[in-house]
Amino acid sequence: MKITPVHESILLVGLSDYIHMGDFPFRVLGRGYKSDKPLPEGVREQSIHVIRDLLEAGLIEAGMPAYRDIDFAKWNFPVEEIVNRIETEWDQLGHEPLVGDIVWFRLTPLGEKVAREIELREQGSDTEE
Repeated sequence: MKITPVHESILLVGLSDYIHMGDFPFRVLGRGYKSDKPLPEGVREQSIHVIRDLLEAGLIEAGMPAYRDIDFAKWNFPVEEIVNRIETEWDQLGHEPLVGDIVWFRLTPLGEKVAREIELREQGSDTEE
């Protein structure tokens, strides 16, 4: 998998918080979007593609965030089942994904390592200018 700027921006979100479904179209578009308006053509497909890439590469995992005494409740399904479930539930939403819709993601240890490398690289390029 080639890590694109969209992949990188998602990974950087995961350094400080869980990643939610709305983060994907937001990052694909490179700007905000209104959940009551349809996404531009191709944004949903690109979002799903980024999710699949990051799951398959072992950089993120899907599940539900910690609640009371339960840590992150990871979805222990094959990637294709996770993606199919996301697509099905997205179809049933009746709006574009918002915080708390469908599923959450967190970085795996490998994802955190890659995100830290991206962060360091970006910090280095900021100081070089």
